[in-house]
Formats: sequence, structure tokens, C-alpha cells
Amino acid sequence: MRARLAAVLGRGEPQRERAELERLDQTATELAATPVDHAEIVSAVQMGMWRARFEQLLEAADERDRASLVRELESVISDAVPAASQGDRVWHGSVKQDAKASGHARVFQIGQGDLNVTES
Repeated sequence: MRARLAAVLGRGEPQRERAELERLDQTATELAATPVDHAEIVSAVQMGMWRARFEQLLEAADERDRASLVRELESVISDAVPAASQGDRVWHGSVKQDAKASGHARVFQIGQGDLNVTES
């Protein structure tokens, strides 16, 4: 996905594509280095920055190029979504889960994937 996004953003210009790869890597590094208690804020900031980049790209394109960009972006997204939903994601950084049960309560936690609990 990383290389495909850089290619879309670089619009066929190798130097721009390399710059986009660096931006994507910087984003990944920042997200991976973010403490868990700040992850939501940092993620929201990064999403906003990338959304603005995509909006600028689409706004700067003429109608024909814009349609092509939309198709390319939709393709990248559709290829990424099934992989993510099948548990093929790679997690960077640490994940912390805390839970406490008392009385007759039970806690079920899972870091990734599906958890099915049935009562007999």
C-alpha cells in the first residue's frame, strides 16, 4: 500500500514519489513512537494532514486527472481493506490492555482477530 500511495501522490515523477515515501515513513515512525495514551490524538492529527494532502491533490487536478486519481485511490483502499479485515495488519509500537473483573464478572480481551464467547 505504501508504494502504491506514493506512486499516486508522486504522479509519475520519481523525485516526488521518493518524497512521498519519506512522508509516509515519517508518519509510520511517528505513530509507532507515540505513547499509547497519546495515540488517538496523534493519529487524528496525522489523518487530518493526510486528508488535506489528498484533497489538495484532487483539487489541483483537472477533471480527467481527478477521475483517474479517484479510481487509483479507490483501488488502493479496496485492496487494503480486505487485508486489514482478515487480520493481516502489522502493528507497530506497544499495545496495553487493562481490565479488572469483580464478583461474578468475567473479562475477555483479544489483541487482534476474533473472539467468540458462548455461554453453555
